Formats: sequence, C-alpha cells, structure tokens
Amino acid sequence: MNKTKPRKKPSIKHFIVIAIAIWAAMVSASHGKAAGMTESECNFGAPFPPAKNHTLQCGYVEVPADHADPKSTPYKLHVALYKSTLTNKKADPIIVLNGGPGQRTASIAPAASYMVEALAPERDLVFFDQRGVGASQPSLDCPGFWDKATELQSLSMTEQNQQMLNHLQQCFTDLEKAGVNLGTFNTLQSADDVALLIEALGTEKANLYGVSYGSRLAQEVMRRHPEKLRSVVLDAVVSTRANYIQNRESTVTQSLRTILQRCEADQACNTAHPNLSTRLENLAERLDKEPLNIKVADLKTGQALDVPVNAATFGGTLTLMQYTTPLVLNIPAYIDATDKGDLEVLTILVQYTQSMVGLSSVGMQFAFACNEQIPFSKPEDLQVDRPIKAIQASFADVAITYARACEGHQWNVIPASSLEPVQSDIPTLVLSGELDPVTPPTYAREVQAALKNSTLVTFPDGAHGTFDPTPGNCAGTLVEAFLNDPLVPLNPECAAIKHPFLIAPSK
Repeated sequence: MNKTKPRKKPSIKHFIVIAIAIWAAMVSASHGKAAGMTESECNFGAPFPPAKNHTLQCGYVEVPADHADPKSTPYKLHVALYKSTLTNKKADPIIVLNGGPGQRTASIAPAASYMVEALAPERDLVFFDQRGVGASQPSLDCPGFWDKATELQSLSMTEQNQQMLNHLQQCFTDLEKAGVNLGTFNTLQSADDVALLIEALGTEKANLYGVSYGSRLAQEVMRRHPEKLRSVVLDAVVSTRANYIQNRESTVTQSLRTILQRCEADQACNTAHPNLSTRLENLAERLDKEPLNIKVADLKTGQALDVPVNAATFGGTLTLMQYTTPLVLNIPAYIDATDKGDLEVLTILVQYTQSMVGLSSVGMQFAFACNEQIPFSKPEDLQVDRPIKAIQASFADVAITYARACEGHQWNVIPASSLEPVQSDIPTLVLSGELDPVTPPTYAREVQAALKNSTLVTFPDGAHGTFDPTPGNCAGTLVEAFLNDPLVPLNPECAAIKHPFLIAPSK
C-alpha cells in the first residue's frame, strides 16, 4: 500500500503569489446591441477568456462634457458589457464602479471575467472606464507619466515627486490647449454619466457595486438619481466628508500599527516575529543608509533591472500589502524575512508594483483632487500621530504635491453641500475591513448611519475591498444573497471569524 507523502508547509512566498494573482485579476461575439450604445470591436491586445453564460460586447456611450449644458462637447465612455445569454436572465444589470479615481475598468475587463459568474450569474455585468480614464475620450492618462516614474526610482521620494509634478503640470497644460475643460472631471459629472449609461443599457433600474472611490461615486448616484437604482453594494467605503487623499498617510500608518499590535498580542505571531515595531524602524534606518539592490525584469524588454530599495520603496510594498485582504496577515512574516535578509518576497512585490504601471489614469486622479479634495483640505489632515518611518518615507510630501499640481489651471470646485452624507432608503450593503489602510471603518459607519435601508458588515481581517469571488467566501456569499433579494435580512456571522497570522516556516 502506497503511503501518502506529507504535504510541504506552504511558505510566505506561496501565499503572497496566490494572493497577488487573485487580487490582480479583480482589477466572443456579441448578441444584440444595447440601446444608446455605439458598438465597437473588443480590442484588448490578446484573446480574452470566456465568461460562463455571457458574451462580451464593447462600445461607447456619449455623455455631455457638462451635464448642466447638454449641448456641450460630448465625451465618450468606453463600455465592456458582459451580456447574459440565459433566457430567464434578470432584467436589472450590475454596474461596477471602480476606484482610484482613475483606475481602468472596461479597458481591462477580460482580467475580471471570472467576476461575472461570482457577481452576476443571471444578469448583465457592466464595466466602463469613467470619464477621463483609459479608453474613454478624452483621456487624462498623461502619457509617459508612469515611464517617468520608473526612470526616477533611484531618487528620493521628494525628488521623484518634483519630477512627476513637472510632468503632470505639462500634461494639464497640453490638455487645456487641446480644449479639454479640466473642471468637468468630478464626482457629480460622473454620477450623471452613470445615469445616462443606465438609460443607454435600455433598463429602468440597475444595481451598483462601488469599491473604494467607486463607493463615493455610487453614493452620488444614489443622491442624484435614486429612481434608477434597485440596490447598491458599497465596499471599502469612502465617506463624502473624508478628504481621503489628504488622509492617506495617517490611515495607512494607523492600519499598520494595528497589524503590529495584533501580532505583538498574539503569542504565536510574537514568538515567531518578535519586536516587529522596533525592528521595522531600524530596518528603515538601514535601508536609507545602505539601500538594498535587487533585480527585477523590465516588463518591456525582459532584461534585468537593478532597483535600489530604500525606506520609501519598502514602505510602498508594505502599503501594497495592506491594500490586499489576502496579504494583510502575511505582513509580520514579510517584515521579519526582509529584516533577516531574505529578499524573495520583497523582489516579488517590487516586480508586481512595476506590473501595475499604466493601470490608472493619473491625470484623472489629480483632476478629481483639484476639483473636490484640495479645496477642502485642512492642515490637520496632514498630521500623522506617531509616524512609522517606512510609511512616512513612502509618502514624503505627496499631499503638498497634489496641491501644487492644481496651481495655474482652471478647476470647478464642487459645492460644499456635496460633502454632506447621502440620505437614502435604497437597499444598500456596506462592506468594511478593520485593517483597511485608506478607507477605515469609521468612514463606513458614517455613511451607513445616513442610509435607512442598509446593512453594515465589518471584517476583522479585511483590508481595502472585502469582496472575494472565491466559492464559499464570506463577503462573496453575502453579496450574492443581497443581490438576489436586497430586502431579505442577511446573516453576517461568517464575517466575525478571525484568521491567524501566517507564521513563516523556518528555513
């Protein structure tokens, strides 16, 4: 009789690679044509995987640049529509509102094809690039920005920010010379875009799934166009009052401190990875004095690149892990391994950061900030209680850079009334993670308090975005049940389960 070989204990690298693959993905002929949508060829540069019981249709929906002036220059929103082929499909589609603001959505729809079955097995699922983003026209991609970022890696964050600021200022100048009204890129205009998109789809009502900034956009659609919505899911929730771009260094620091404190209070974690807070500070000091040199592949040429890793770069990888729910429980092991000279996971994360270049329209993110964040910023937003050196280094003076990027250009500041909480009785599921580094649970609680017909579910191990399409996953199961019938009470007991930190096996 054959004996079963014992399974090898998975390493931190094993968990990191799998978790990154899951998280990255979250970021056929067509049958019929949506009313009001101009169909175009689906061109994603490579064959795209099919989605069960769905076909993929691509096209554009025209919207006015300024909804207050229907005759203003039309913009084109790029749409990728997964159409259900079921004869008994549900009539109300689900529209995905992505984050950033500025993250491409329709442009990378095939990468999220597996979300179709998880989120909309019996419905159409709609991805679209928000105004200014990706393949929508005009685009605020600011070509060359991310290439410039790669070239400047050997400089300090302050020097990098200055160089990037110069590039961004030139981009805004070029856009204005081309006749683009930078003041039209804000949440209010985008919310009206969503209303026209719903009309173009030929449906009376739609469901929204808004994550990160997409949750802020979803709230504005709820305020301005409630008659068009059946239900709303808000994930990684942005409060209307939160100046979350200005707050990021503070919230990232708070999240990381919570993770370190939990490890210190956990006997197994603290035994395996002791004194993490002190060791992290010492590691950042060493990295600034003597940066580590690692090799990663240039994604364009395939050649090996020498990348110096200082405190800022390391802090950036920590922030990346904090954003990702499958990775937050790996952070103590990652700090421990890097401190001991094991650079395997560090190299993976730096390489992954390079692969994300170009997935966001940076001009749109800054335009949003100039139109509705920077004008309402306060000095106290920039203060960080007991900063962590690696995080502080990775942000440097980024908040000041945002403010300086706005100088010398024409913006249209949104009215202060738009910062008031959205009052609504639309059925809403609110999802939040206690370890979210950018939209902490306080934001979700504030939003949910003004929504009369809502349920708040908080995940103790959740990071930035809790929905996971893996079969049997708690958040995915709750979202599925909610969308099936938003009026039936949910049982969120599964969300209360805490998972242990990953303890890296000794080598």
